[in-house]
Amino acid sequence: MSKSPLLIAALLAMLASSASAQDAKAPTQDARTRRIEGLETMPYPPPASSAHGGQQVGTDHNCLRQTGSHIPPKQGQCIPAPGRTYNKQDIDRTGEQKLGPALRKLDPSVGGH
Repeated sequence: MSKSPLLIAALLAMLASSASAQDAKAPTQDARTRRIEGLETMPYPPPASSAHGGQQVGTDHNCLRQTGSHIPPKQGQCIPAPGRTYNKQDIDRTGEQKLGPALRKLDPSVGGH
């Protein structure tokens, strides 16, 4: 029976720590929702040119500007990460109703069913 008070104290300590961790103010809007709405209503304004030999960053599909990280890229530069980007106009131009087939038309290396 001597282990019972110790066990109860440990459980209460764990519950208290988890309750205090949840006291942090929750975001009012999901970041993914805000990102999707931003794509539909306020597209990213591409800079006039970049440090990539005068190539326009807005038309370069290999130039990533957002990765979901809190570390922003330098103004007018691409993030040094692999990947490709497509904007709403690129996807609309495919004529597909669903995103998966539209991405496969834009880039055949995109997998899926």
